[in-house]
Amino acid sequence: MSWTSIKNLAIYSIYSLVVALIIVEVILRLIPPIPSSIGGGIGRAWNEKNWHPINEQGFRDLEVVLNPTKELLVFVGDSFTAGYGVSFENTYSSALREKLSKGYDVVNLGANGTATSQQRMNYVNFIRSFQKAPSDVVYQYFGNDIDDFVNPSECYSDNSNFSKFLLEVSFLYGLFDVIFVQKDSSSCYHDKLKAAYRDDVRSKDHKSQVEEFARLIQSLNSNIIFVAFPFLNNETLLAESQSLYIESLKRLFQNYCKKGDWFYDASNAALSLKTSDRVASFMDAHPSKALHELISKDIGKLVLNVSDADRVSGAYRCKS
Repeated sequence: MSWTSIKNLAIYSIYSLVVALIIVEVILRLIPPIPSSIGGGIGRAWNEKNWHPINEQGFRDLEVVLNPTKELLVFVGDSFTAGYGVSFENTYSSALREKLSKGYDVVNLGANGTATSQQRMNYVNFIRSFQKAPSDVVYQYFGNDIDDFVNPSECYSDNSNFSKFLLEVSFLYGLFDVIFVQKDSSSCYHDKLKAAYRDDVRSKDHKSQVEEFARLIQSLNSNIIFVAFPFLNNETLLAESQSLYIESLKRLFQNYCKKGDWFYDASNAALSLKTSDRVASFMDAHPSKALHELISKDIGKLVLNVSDADRVSGAYRCKS
């Protein structure tokens, strides 16, 4: 093969690759936005389409208007409660608002990226602002709520300016970043969470934090429905969540709970769906629409304390 032929082949190959990348980029921009755990263009596209409504208090919820004749049901938690990865109407709090609308006002205080201390502050600020005690509080917990005792920033390197630029302008690079770049960071973060739970001092301090928040809720004579979510990424992490934090949270619950309180382990609901069906997308391990629907049905039975509530898989009624 002559040098001219080799050069022409190289030019044609590069040209074909560039065209193929452009086509993939265009396709990613044309299809419905995919929930993504990263920021940048691909993550922002989903947020712009779905992250609404935002009320006056800054939460992804309707404006708070309380009816004095209705009971008050408050949801507090992190991005699982805020409903990252699904549309607003598909969150479990929205489903319960529709189901319980005749007798309950429903308020969602879920906030992305919050750990226990901030969730407590969100709840306290709400009570101070609206001066009404909830009849029931759905206190949602996830495995990274111990973040107050972890330094996750050590797992995430500061992207170069060029990398940040690519994340902003290219959906394809964002996809590449999730699949290849973020993989090691996510593994590092999970390792740090596991280390925190297995550290007696940090674990004890965190459990005290959770119990203090629960007792604060109880001090207003509100029932607690404690909802513990496992890691949803795969069956291995889901099963590991039990020994890592869910079992100990249930034992802690048994120490402080009172009549009318429930503990709900969402693991069985999650396991009833295959991984691809229980997470928001292959780029985002938040609960899917299908899992939100299952959770809303179970929580609804616990809030109403229906006759078959004790048969809800994963539910434990306080014996006190």
